[in-house]
Formats: sequence, structure tokens, C-alpha cells
Amino acid sequence: RKPPPAAELPLVKVLAALNDPSAADALWDRTLPPHPPEVRAAALQAVGGWTTSLGKDHWRRLFACAADPAFAVAAPALMILHKQTATDKQLADWIALLS
Repeated sequence: RKPPPAAELPLVKVLAALNDPSAADALWDRTLPPHPPEVRAAALQAVGGWTTSLGKDHWRRLFACAADPAFAVAAPALMILHKQTATDKQLADWIALLS
């Protein structure tokens, strides 16, 4: 069951404060629209601390967030991407982001 929009930010903050990687799926689900930028930014900051290897969907989400016009969303996504090793698979995404 999906929580009401007003409860999402506190929920994300509680999940982040628990610092438990088992909450990663719930947080990754909140990184893209239609979630508000505050929720997305908090979710990205939380998963950024646990991210060691990324799946294809995570890469897609991070590049979408990094290109977001809201700095609060783009900054944590860029910080996560900065920690990752770029591969040929992401080359087109990096070029699109940087252009």
C-alpha cells in the first residue's frame, strides 16, 4: 500500500536514518517522478551510502536524476555516479548527461 504524499518524506527520512540496506528497494522506488523533489533527494542521499554496484535500472535512474533541473535531486545522483567506475555500457548516457 502506497503512503499518502504528505507521509513520504518522513517515511524516507526514517528509512534513511535506519541505515539499513534492506530498505534500498523502497528508497530506489522513490528516486523518480512523480515523487516530489524533496523525497527524491532524500532517497538518493540514503541509497548513496550503500551503493557499491549498480544494476541497469539503477544506472538509468541515476542518469535521469543527474539530469534533473532540481539541484537537490541532481547533486546526490551526481555524487553516486562519481563513485562508480564508468564503463563502455554507460558511455552514451555520460555523453548525453554532460552535453
